[in-house]
Amino acid sequence: MSAGNKPFKPRRDGTWTSQVPLTRSMLHRQRTEFWETAPQYDGLVETWNSLRVAVELSHQDDLPTAQAVLDSAGITIPSGDLGVGCYDERGHRFVIPEFVLSEPSNIMDDEVEMKPRDSSSTVVMRREPVGSDNLEPVDETETSYTVFYFVSSLTFKVKVRMSTNARDVGVEFKGEENVVDIKKRLMQQVGVTSDMKLFMFGKPLREDTPLLKQGWDNHIIQAFVRE
Repeated sequence: MSAGNKPFKPRRDGTWTSQVPLTRSMLHRQRTEFWETAPQYDGLVETWNSLRVAVELSHQDDLPTAQAVLDSAGITIPSGDLGVGCYDERGHRFVIPEFVLSEPSNIMDDEVEMKPRDSSSTVVMRREPVGSDNLEPVDETETSYTVFYFVSSLTFKVKVRMSTNARDVGVEFKGEENVVDIKKRLMQQVGVTSDMKLFMFGKPLREDTPLLKQGWDNHIIQAFVRE
């Protein structure tokens, strides 16, 4: 292994905290969406596939095989941490998000009921199979459901990367606000009057739905402005 390449060192679970508490099925869905859309940004699909295999092997504690996959794909990791960055043989840089590499400290089992901070910030959601985007409000008296912690009264800040100049803009929003409200506030901040679309992981965000209910957890959002 060259001096500029260190052995793959997986991140330990529980070393970070998700802003929005996640169940394991929700985390699985976010990871799947990342791997399916990441090749749209940059780099070869084959390299992304090798990274996915290596990371998933590390989750199974099979580090020797994970390292062999990375080596065979010609992927170098200067720091040993895929979250800091790695490179393929063409010099393309790849960065794997924290939520893909490890579990947050506040991860929950799907059967665990979440206790709200106050009754005004709770929505009860019907449990769906992994990969489903259908979260339907249900009667709180029903059993065998997961309480989704929808913090409507808290303020968050999302970082938006503009397509016009690649500049990152911070936009504050309430948990209950729909994406269209965030977009309007962003347009006011940057002085844009033409149409704008917001994306996450290469997929357009639903404007009539809160950002927190679309899997956002401190991810960078892309804003594409139509000239």
